[in-house]
Amino acid sequence: MILIADSGSTKTDWRLVDDEKKIHSFRSAGLNPYFLNIDEIAGIIEKDLLPFAKPEQIRSIYFYGAGCSPGDKRRIVSDGIKKNYPDANLEMNDDLVAACRALSGKQKAIVCILGTGSNSCLFDGNKMVDQVPSLGFILGDEGSGTDIGKKFLRAYFYRELNAESLKLFEHELKYTREEILHAVYKEPSPNRFIASFSEFVFKHRTLPEMTGIVHESFSGFFDRHVCKYHDYRNLEVHCTGSIGFHFENIFREVAGEKGIRAGKITRSPMEGLIAFHLGKDDGSNS
Repeated sequence: MILIADSGSTKTDWRLVDDEKKIHSFRSAGLNPYFLNIDEIAGIIEKDLLPFAKPEQIRSIYFYGAGCSPGDKRRIVSDGIKKNYPDANLEMNDDLVAACRALSGKQKAIVCILGTGSNSCLFDGNKMVDQVPSLGFILGDEGSGTDIGKKFLRAYFYRELNAESLKLFEHELKYTREEILHAVYKEPSPNRFIASFSEFVFKHRTLPEMTGIVHESFSGFFDRHVCKYHDYRNLEVHCTGSIGFHFENIFREVAGEKGIRAGKITRSPMEGLIAFHLGKDDGSNS
């Protein structure tokens, strides 16, 4: 049996593929090494995964995760996994490799992730050849759920929301300024908390003010990431992640305004990853 994992900052989607190629789905918390240590990662896996995927059953694990570029941070995740699955063959890659394998096949393209955080790269059909750096939710993450959440919260606190949006927010969420600032500056995983406000924006996406926030966020992502890649106007821009998926119409609209060709947009790269690891990938799956 093999395990395939697609991990972001908020959640990890797991697929167990048994010897008959039947697929079983599980979910755990996100395993981002920038926010969790080895023991915390091991604890999450023990609680959320071991009841369904016994160590003695697992031959190989293919883990794709935010923050899992080569280096010390990757080792935090791998050591946490190995505490639970010491005998399994473990292959680690970052989430951009997952997106490239799932979305581009063997075609040259710009590949993006827009979820809790954001990332992008230039893929030549075989490997990543250029990458505008991802700076995380404090310095970057343009186009992400965290960026949309920050823009919404700033508009709220700076008294820039119109009366309709303000009334909806105060009626539905009932946060005080003190509660929000405490969660952002004192609690763990502030990026997830900030990104949670993108759900409110999505719920009320028909309001011009909410559309404007997302449009501004995506515009910043295209300007600071996509437009920095060579020949970007002649390449398709593929995207995976919950934010790109849920706000697909605005993503395509902003791309069109900038003369950029939006390509495949999926909520998750998992389908393509399963095909890739089962040897079925012909370059056409999404």
